[in-house]
Amino acid sequence: MTAVSFGFPAPGTLGPCHATIGSFDGIHRGHLALLKPLITGARAAGAASVLITFEPHPRCVLDPDHCPPNLTTLDEKAWLLGQLGLDHLLVIPFTPQVAALSPAAFLQRLLRGIQLRRIVVGEDFRFGHGRRGDPALL
Repeated sequence: MTAVSFGFPAPGTLGPCHATIGSFDGIHRGHLALLKPLITGARAAGAASVLITFEPHPRCVLDPDHCPPNLTTLDEKAWLLGQLGLDHLLVIPFTPQVAALSPAAFLQRLLRGIQLRRIVVGEDFRFGHGRRGDPALL
């Protein structure tokens, strides 16, 4: 069963972990290509596997007229991720304040609560205000 928590984690919340981060509006083949090696690698390293996502979808805050529909509910997503063997689902409420965080400030808030050992993201992943953060920054 996948544990679910909301918000930026408090200091010391999650021990050593391998994580992925993104909108994850549904769990499709592209997501599975990231998740399966993440979960396997975390287990092999004795670390927790963590998926970090946002609710609502960032586009719903940044461009409400083009808010994409949810492909799965949060409960369905947690269940599906549990079936894959994911240890933890971290849901960060996406607000205008979160959208305004620089990539460095976002990472700083996130890393206060988790001991990140490895991060797995797609090539087109961007984060932080103006989508200025990229995989190289991670």
